[in-house]
Amino acid sequence: MSPAGSVPERSGGYRVGIDVGGTFTDLLCVTPDGRVLLDKTPTTSADQSRGVMAGLDQLAGAARCPSSTAAPATASSAAATRPTWTPFE
Repeated sequence: MSPAGSVPERSGGYRVGIDVGGTFTDLLCVTPDGRVLLDKTPTTSADQSRGVMAGLDQLAGAARCPSSTAAPATASSAAATRPTWTPFE
């Protein structure tokens, strides 16, 4: 776990970003007070949710937030298939 800095303070809950890769799952958490926490956990290829949940538990501990707290979630997926792609082609 490493602190990555801070962002402007916002009211509201925790914001979490997750990137599941082939070897590691990277996680980022922005706390309500603006702290930015980074974490990395091994990807569990047989069931990716296990690696994600392990990382979320680690982030929750570092942020002093109960991991059992439920909140709405938004998911998205992006894949780079053309390294030369630009949005203005």
